Amino acid sequence: QLYLRTLPSNSDWLFPSRQDPRKPITPRTVQRILAPYGLHPHALRHTFLRSLLRSGTDISSVAALAGHQNLTTTLRYTLPHMEELEQAIDRAFRA
Repeated sequence: QLYLRTLPSNSDWLFPSRQDPRKPITPRTVQRILAPYGLHPHALRHTFLRSLLRSGTDISSVAALAGHQNLTTTLRYTLPHMEELEQAIDRAFRA
């Protein structure tokens, strides 16, 4: 909420360019921002899409937000990670 209040009023972008607030930051700028944290932009995309699906957002909406034309592409974000599978087994067999 604090960040949103700092956005220029003439920008339609969540992350506007400093040079021209009417334009978004570039993919390269995103890479530079994330690099010191050891993150890749795809990790944010993956987290965003998985979070939407886990919160109950329908897969068609998630596909549209992801820009996927085929729902099969979006289905990969529904697959559990190994850690999630291990937790499921632990829950099932907890004494």
